[in-house]
Amino acid sequence: MVDEKIVEEIFDSFQECAIFLYDNLKLNYYDSILMISKNLLDESTIDIDKSLELKYKRRLNKFKDSYNVEELRKGLNYVFLNCYKEMNWPIDSTPDAIVLVMNYLVDKLYPKKEISILDPLIGTGNLLYGVSNNRNVTALYGIDNNDVSINLSKIMGNFIEPINLFYQDTLTVKLENIDLIVSDVVCDVDFTYDFIIHHIDSLKEECYMLLLIDNEFFTNINKDKKKIIDSKAVMQGIIELPDSFFKEKKKSIVLLRRSNEPVKNFLIAKMPEVNDSGAMKEFLNKIELYFINGGN
Repeated sequence: MVDEKIVEEIFDSFQECAIFLYDNLKLNYYDSILMISKNLLDESTIDIDKSLELKYKRRLNKFKDSYNVEELRKGLNYVFLNCYKEMNWPIDSTPDAIVLVMNYLVDKLYPKKEISILDPLIGTGNLLYGVSNNRNVTALYGIDNNDVSINLSKIMGNFIEPINLFYQDTLTVKLENIDLIVSDVVCDVDFTYDFIIHHIDSLKEECYMLLLIDNEFFTNINKDKKKIIDSKAVMQGIIELPDSFFKEKKKSIVLLRRSNEPVKNFLIAKMPEVNDSGAMKEFLNKIELYFINGGN
């Protein structure tokens, strides 16, 4: 259970410390987050006047060590989102409403099973940790060629659960025996094809990719690359997401299974607006029924 007041406390603790570091050391918001995290994790201090150091420590000490993993994920995600806003950078974090749906699907695909999880475009880590939290995980892997994203996802890992991070182009990393791949594929259609072809071999047989991809993927078909994907995997379902989730290009969640077996039961659904409780219940019931009836 997530206590939203505690989530706010986590954000407020970082915010107070960040303001202090800016006022006294002129550190920008991003560098402040790196400094605060280091001070919290290794209990180091900053080289400033003793009286200022005591004031900083009082702010640091507001950050407790009794938060649960979901409170930490949500609180840190708010901190990271504020960092992107303060630094005028484009947001690189998957919205929590989408994380919720992804998590629900993983519950159905991997009930009570120990799994390894890879996000080949990890960003800040919000999606990966949203899926891995409160689950039996044997190993976590993340890949990104953006130094800011890697540093922020490393922070989340340091506070929540250790992660194996690769700071390089995702198409240059090959892993093996992964149980689940989740990712928000933010790039163009050609890249999406290359991404799937490259990483599908990382999965164990009969295991899944859950991808958030641009809807143009379904209309701008590359026949040659599609043929390669079809030789390695089957598409098992598509969940169209609400238009309100996106300012520009619309996206859907796609279920891919590494398998040569044909799909018997294809899942297709459209997620309603999250504030429509009746429609949301109907949507979740449809997915529930799909898995009750075999889900493949």
